[in-house]
Amino acid sequence: MNWTISIVALASPVLLVPAVAAQTPPAETASVQLSPSEDAGAPKDVIMLRLRDGSIRWGEILEHDPDGIQFGLLANGGRVRLPWSLMDPPQEAALRERFGYVDVSSEELMIDAVSIQLRGGGEVIGVIQSREGDNLIVKTGGNLQAVPKLRVQSISQGLRIPALDVYSRDEIYAQNLANTALDDPEAHFELARLCERILDFRRAAEHFAAAAELDPEFKPEEVAFALQLAQVKAEQQGQIDYLHEVDTLRKRKRFDEALLALEEFEALFPESPLYEDVNKKKSRILKARDKAILDLVEKRWHYWLRRFARAAALEYTTYAEAVGYAEEGLPQEIRDHVLADVQKQLSEEVQPDHIMAFWANRSARRYQLASYGLGTWLLGEDQARAGIEDEGQAAPEVSVKDQERAAMEAKIKRFLKNQELARKARSRTDEAEDYDRFWSTFSVNGRAQWIRAFYAEHVGDVELKPKPRFQNCATCAGSGAVEVMYVGGGGTGSGGTTLHKCPTCHGVGVVRKIFYR
Repeated sequence: MNWTISIVALASPVLLVPAVAAQTPPAETASVQLSPSEDAGAPKDVIMLRLRDGSIRWGEILEHDPDGIQFGLLANGGRVRLPWSLMDPPQEAALRERFGYVDVSSEELMIDAVSIQLRGGGEVIGVIQSREGDNLIVKTGGNLQAVPKLRVQSISQGLRIPALDVYSRDEIYAQNLANTALDDPEAHFELARLCERILDFRRAAEHFAAAAELDPEFKPEEVAFALQLAQVKAEQQGQIDYLHEVDTLRKRKRFDEALLALEEFEALFPESPLYEDVNKKKSRILKARDKAILDLVEKRWHYWLRRFARAAALEYTTYAEAVGYAEEGLPQEIRDHVLADVQKQLSEEVQPDHIMAFWANRSARRYQLASYGLGTWLLGEDQARAGIEDEGQAAPEVSVKDQERAAMEAKIKRFLKNQELARKARSRTDEAEDYDRFWSTFSVNGRAQWIRAFYAEHVGDVELKPKPRFQNCATCAGSGAVEVMYVGGGGTGSGGTTLHKCPTCHGVGVVRKIFYR
């Protein structure tokens, strides 16, 4: 029986040699349970497979994919699944190249930059080249941009961004070449590594080759292996640059364009060895898109809630209209406008049900405050005071003043109960007129807060803090009623006191505030 032997040496490409007479391979020592190979009698391309732990296996590669290989063992005809990560790195790289799974990812060159926030919105990220005159001169995207100082709201330092977001590849190479000792193999090696980090593999291969030529004894295996991979990647430089542009689209949050570009990549380069990198970039784009949508949905939801609540406070002059809008119109307008924001800024593929899913998965860390203010009484006493904790049992010993206070509280409770009965006896028309009369005199800010608080408590779109906060009415100190003293005239000296429902809180005694997120 003849065998076609493929021996893969360290730091060398796969070497195919002519068929030779059958030889006895080393004994196989695998300890895993193996299934018999179906084509054990057929001629095979046998390779010596080196594993990361230093062991060696002889056999054939039956199948391969971006995750690893299916390996047929020569010793017993079995087969085993091997991920790329278990193989010796140089042989792994050589086999990936052979089968078209070249990974072009590398540690990207990062630099310090600033984020310039502009008045009225907008941001410029880059490196400030000059602060003289009326403008900041900022290097960004390979160009110089003048930013008027009057438009600058704030500048954030300490930002780390990819160097290629600011400088061109040629600029970075020229800056580092000027500081490279061209007679030093190690200097060439380091410059080649830098070229890899800016995805300039043609120049990387040139400097790896220069390092090997200047000193063949300088890291021979590492240089040879690095040169081999750089040459492979240099052959695909056009495809690598294309994928780098896809990364740029992702960073600029142009996710639909980035995904479309990846689809076009498969059509433009059907035999590309970079499909593993394509899959990684697609996964990264989808994750970045979801995070960006999540952040934008949370931010814009709160923005539109405040904006539409204030618009409604100006538009709706009756209480019934305001309540109806807070329950139905406001939730729908928020959803519609958040969807429009996401579709315009991030992705046209997002649908209404996606918005609700992202909103449900928001981080929701900070609570926001909304108060019913002087309109708390519109909720009715039960809703207005819902959540007030019981003050507990009275003290065993009661002073005279405590007794007087308790008597007054009992008197106020009876009075308010009678007032409530009288209110219920009134017609709905009279009650609506009271509500509308108050609503028409309520401040715009007060109405906007009230609408926002009502939406938060009654619609169910937001998460409420378990306990609302209450503030006693400033007029009645929380009792719900005020005592008015009358002084008699005409020298009779007659007079007295009487209770009246508090004109500020209308008897509920508190201002209700809620927290939501």
